Amino acid sequence: MQQEIFEVPEVVPQIGGIYVHYKNSEKEYKVTGISLNTDSHEWCVEYVPLYEGAVAPKFNRVFSSWYDKPVIDGKEVERYTFIRKG
Repeated sequence: MQQEIFEVPEVVPQIGGIYVHYKNSEKEYKVTGISLNTDSHEWCVEYVPLYEGAVAPKFNRVFSSWYDKPVIDGKEVERYTFIRKG
């Protein structure tokens, strides 16, 4: 039986980079890596909040959602914006 190989996407968030979410630019997140969801075979971004009071110590989000551009007041915005190296 041959094992399926899942290629890492060409475009990935910067590992170690600090990002903010469009809903609150005061809350920063550090990307710690990428991973493959074994059930859906979707690539995910792993990240940790850099602020106190987060609901979890670590999060993940599928690439399609990370790079999705929500429409706010009729204008597309980046869901996560890179602000600096970590």
